[in-house]
Amino acid sequence: MRIKHNVFDWVALGLSAAACLVSGIMLLLRWNEIPDKVATHFEFNGEPNGMESKSMLLIILAVSAGLILLFQIAMHFPGWWNFPIEITDRNRYTVYRLGKYMMDTMMITFSVAFSAMLILMTYEKNMPSWFTFAFLGALLLGSIIWFVIITVKGKADA
Repeated sequence: MRIKHNVFDWVALGLSAAACLVSGIMLLLRWNEIPDKVATHFEFNGEPNGMESKSMLLIILAVSAGLILLFQIAMHFPGWWNFPIEITDRNRYTVYRLGKYMMDTMMITFSVAFSAMLILMTYEKNMPSWFTFAFLGALLLGSIIWFVIITVKGKADA
């Protein structure tokens, strides 16, 4: 069963692609100003504790773009997804639509997080101590709350 893209799917793809594109442009514009070694790993409090070649920034950008591509490919095969409930003819569309919403939300969250990390590394800034909490909060709590609201209102196909 194929679940067609709706407005949210297109907005999610647009935001994710824009985040990746903006960080790529920032990286390109600042490439000559970036030192040969950049902080690539940060402690929980935001202090850097690992340095790598600046070419690692290109790998992070490629991983970000690759994740967007993988999410888009995976969304075309909802039958492969693992759900904690039995999929029946009656609930198939709703469950697949909710799964697609979840993947859209994850794609946006990962893209924005990777973009923020790349921009911070490009400008040689320490990662803010709240960054991990914000990322996990957006990924977990934001997603859960949003999906509960959609499910309760019965608007999975909106």
